[in-house]
Amino acid sequence: MQQNLRREILRNVLRAVLDARSKYEGSTLAELYDPDNEFLYPLLFKAHHDLDKAVKLHMVLILVEMSKKIVTHLFGLYVKKLNG
Repeated sequence: MQQNLRREILRNVLRAVLDARSKYEGSTLAELYDPDNEFLYPLLFKAHHDLDKAVKLHMVLILVEMSKKIVTHLFGLYVKKLNG
């Protein structure tokens, strides 16, 4: 998945969090994010759950890309060593 597409997905999911938060304008942040109040703010908790999933996927994909680059580099060094 392209990095620009991943960033766009993250922006959209973050926007969903902000939109959900705006639906509960009279509430304080303490009220909104109290785990015991999840039943009062289901849209906000779902939006945060979706954001958590999107961030985890983004981070995993970054690690995979980094691992590919590292392995490619190490094999390049290995080939150089073999060829003298």
